[in-house]
Amino acid sequence: QQCHVARERPYSNRFVSSLSQYALNATGSCTVNALEAALQLQMGRRMSVKLVDEIVQLAALYKDDKHTAVSDVYPAVSRYHTNLEQVDWMQIFVNDRKQIMDAAYAALDKHSVTNCVSIVLTKPPETIFLHVIKQGAIFIYDSHPRPNLNGSHVLVFEDRDRTEKYLGALWPFTKLDRGFDDLLSQQ
Repeated sequence: QQCHVARERPYSNRFVSSLSQYALNATGSCTVNALEAALQLQMGRRMSVKLVDEIVQLAALYKDDKHTAVSDVYPAVSRYHTNLEQVDWMQIFVNDRKQIMDAAYAALDKHSVTNCVSIVLTKPPETIFLHVIKQGAIFIYDSHPRPNLNGSHVLVFEDRDRTEKYLGALWPFTKLDRGFDDLLSQQ
């Protein structure tokens, strides 16, 4: 007799599209997806599967398979540099997820006129989007299919600890030994 234990999901809600950047032949569009998600949530759009569909479909207009950085897309696309304000840029190791969350909450405190902050996270070749609401939920938008999430999706987290754990599982840190100094500097 086997005993199956149900694993608790770290997120409280999810909005999963049947579409993804790959299904729409837009393999290099994840940064555009992330910026579009930031724009939509900063403009006050309410999260729904329909909104996830709209984001991934708009981002699929970018058909190049080359990965882009925010610094490639943000200044070149007026819809983003006109409506989103870039207030900081950081480069950190993927194992320092706490620093990402600390920066989000510090930005919320610093810019007290806003009740939310959006963060575009890139670990080449992938970019995702994190949206933190002051005294509220945390959203992660990901245009890549993942296990049990077959399309672009938004996961909603109720606390930063679960968010940090999810990010750690999504982008695990691999400790490299001596001789990998160049690779280590790129993590």
